[in-house]
Amino acid sequence: MADKFEQEIEEIIRKSGGDLPPSPRAARRSVRKAKETKGRWRPPLNAGHLMLGSIGLLLVGVLLWGTSSGLGGMIMLGSVILFLFSYLLFFGKRATGGRYEKRWRGQPIIDRPPPPVSDRLRDWWRRTRHRN
Repeated sequence: MADKFEQEIEEIIRKSGGDLPPSPRAARRSVRKAKETKGRWRPPLNAGHLMLGSIGLLLVGVLLWGTSSGLGGMIMLGSVILFLFSYLLFFGKRATGGRYEKRWRGQPIIDRPPPPVSDRLRDWWRRTRHRN
């Protein structure tokens, strides 16, 4: 049914000589592409990719260990350094320090500290005493 209406609208626009607006799917695609390209460029590598690469380099270093040039040892040392760097990236603290602001519908939520144990016990006592 919606397709029928869209076709009728497009026909009316064509008859009036106006340009057709882009289809909703094309508009969504262009917005998504704009969002993807917007912002800072980030390298396509993450800590997991670096760890896998360092393990691959370690295997290459092991295979080249027997050469007289010492290239295998240098590659192995580099792979160990790369692995440690990626380990720190993976388990290191984030730039925000692991803290984030809790929000509800765009407004920050202010956390109140929990009430003292004495207040909780008093409230519990009042609730249990007035059940009957």
